[in-house]
Amino acid sequence: FQNPAQPSSSVHVGVISTGELMYIRIADNGIGIPDTYHTKIFEAFQRFSIHSTGNGMGLYISQKAINNLNGTIQVKSKENAGSTFTIIIPTTAPERLPQI
Repeated sequence: FQNPAQPSSSVHVGVISTGELMYIRIADNGIGIPDTYHTKIFEAFQRFSIHSTGNGMGLYISQKAINNLNGTIQVKSKENAGSTFTIIIPTTAPERLPQI
């Protein structure tokens, strides 16, 4: 979510592989997420901003997809200071997924 008071918004994406794990970090300088919502943002149909036009399913679906890969997603965010999401997934795919 872009901060209306911040004329230039940015999103940074970084990827690091340790061989066994893949770390994907997505950071922005947007409006941030108040601490009181951190435990609820991955639930279905959750919207915590008046600027949101979505249906509150994006982070829920993302977490489910990451969980299906035996991974995790973490958030660090402060209101008016942006958000950082870190995704950690094993580099070996679960057996139930087809090899491409």
